[in-house]
Amino acid sequence: MVMEAAQVEPTYQAGEALAGAYLGLREEMQRVVEDAGLANLRVEFDRLFPTVDAPPPYSPALPESTRAKLAAAANEAQLGLAKLHGWIQGLIDEQTLDERMRMEAEEKAKLEGRPPTGFTS
Repeated sequence: MVMEAAQVEPTYQAGEALAGAYLGLREEMQRVVEDAGLANLRVEFDRLFPTVDAPPPYSPALPESTRAKLAAAANEAQLGLAKLHGWIQGLIDEQTLDERMRMEAEEKAKLEGRPPTGFTS
């Protein structure tokens, strides 16, 4: 979902939706970080992912200045979503590193214990 939202063209028409997606995901990740005993990451999270002001809803009758604000909000939210995607993936990778290393070591040990394949002379 994050990558799909981050790939939406950041037009002024999408400003409200992109900002809403960013703010919603940001709020959810704040809860995850706190609930998962990762409170030490909260300072980093708040520094990297500041809250943004929700832009006004799009309307075809908006003045040009409001359209510019919506376009800026769309760009900011899209960048935030892309950063969130990378941060979440990094967090997942870090939290699963020990398990992945153990599984890879077990697989390697299994392969080393097998007889060679192919023809022997």
